[in-house]
Amino acid sequence: MLYRITATRQWVATVQNTFAGSALDAPDISVVPSLTGTAGRGWIVFFSWTWPADVLPVPYSVNEIQLAATSAPLGVPAGLSANFGAFDCVGRPLQAFAAGPGIGFDPGYQQQLATSPINVIDVPVYAAASAAGTIVVGDDVGARAATTVAAH
Repeated sequence: MLYRITATRQWVATVQNTFAGSALDAPDISVVPSLTGTAGRGWIVFFSWTWPADVLPVPYSVNEIQLAATSAPLGVPAGLSANFGAFDCVGRPLQAFAAGPGIGFDPGYQQQLATSPINVIDVPVYAAASAAGTIVVGDDVGARAATTVAAH
């Protein structure tokens, strides 16, 4: 069984190639953003050609969450803090999650989640002397962006 893959809103992104239903991975599938200066979202739809049809929609976003230039990557002075900032171009509230040893949104590195009720998040990130990790920021409808964090 072969699966067909397509993208809704093809002016936002295009999908190329397909895979067999028995495949363990699909290395030849590519999703290419079509937008460069604006934000957009849509669905990548996987469906089979047999009846009953299998349909799997996967949401995607292009350029929706923008990281502050100073946040990508985020260098934090060892034992101190630096501000992490991001902006959601379509106006959704944001959440940021800190993952990695010795990083967090509080001086004790215990707070791993920061939220903003608006489309802008600007929070301090604290790092221990040998900290390294990732901050993933996302909105309530599935858009995501990530950056690395390292103490220096």
